[in-house]
Amino acid sequence: MRLRRLALLACLALLVAAPAAAADSYVALGDSYVAGPAIPLPIKPWGCLKSDHNYAHLAAPRLGLDLRDPSCSGAEKLPPVKAPDMKAPTGVPASFEEHLKLMADLLVLAFQADITRVGTTMMARENTSRAYPELDVADAHHSISHHGNNPEKLASYAKINTYHVQMLNYFLKKLDSIQDGDATLLDRTVVLYGNGMSDGNVHNNLKVPVMVVGGKTLGIRGNRHTRYPDRTPLSNLMLGLTDRYGVQMEKFGDSTAAIDLTTPLGRK
Repeated sequence: MRLRRLALLACLALLVAAPAAAADSYVALGDSYVAGPAIPLPIKPWGCLKSDHNYAHLAAPRLGLDLRDPSCSGAEKLPPVKAPDMKAPTGVPASFEEHLKLMADLLVLAFQADITRVGTTMMARENTSRAYPELDVADAHHSISHHGNNPEKLASYAKINTYHVQMLNYFLKKLDSIQDGDATLLDRTVVLYGNGMSDGNVHNNLKVPVMVVGGKTLGIRGNRHTRYPDRTPLSNLMLGLTDRYGVQMEKFGDSTAAIDLTTPLGRK
């Protein structure tokens, strides 16, 4: 089974996930065999690798391992892995952009190293008071969303939304730059970007715009803009995503039917 990941990215939250690794992929850590991200402790500071990827090379520094085992039989012998010489941070980065990119880098690394297959990141809390001085916007995302159709506030609101999408683009490019077998990490990841409101000015949660990116190895069709009938539950999309991951569910929340993500029109 190929490694696949699911990512949901919203201007408010980001979720990423991936299916389990192949049954014959394991890392031998002392006497413990690890399948997937769960790592039983205690473990001995040596090991061997039997797998079709080099994720163990990436995870080793985090675990303090050099992945050497003189008794590994039939497994790939790995050279010592030296942990990078990095100073511990003193706290959360002062810059919003630096902080968000750091979280994106950590999420990409966690996927690349197969440490996790599900992750979420919130870009901005619903009621945060943080302004955007880097955009010359003195208002917070929440307050500016209640723009009252004021042209100046709408322009600031557009600046913030554009900036959030640029941060999404940073994450997507990182995924796309990493080869994962015969595809890229983005090909094996589904990123869902959106939020809970279509019009924050009146708290309208109908016709919520969302973006699905990646998922090429799952057969998801991209490069298209699709409209659905009024009051189509967003959970229909979630049900369509679980279908792509081979999780057969009759219902997800208030779903009425799974959205087919493989057809040109994006609907059954």
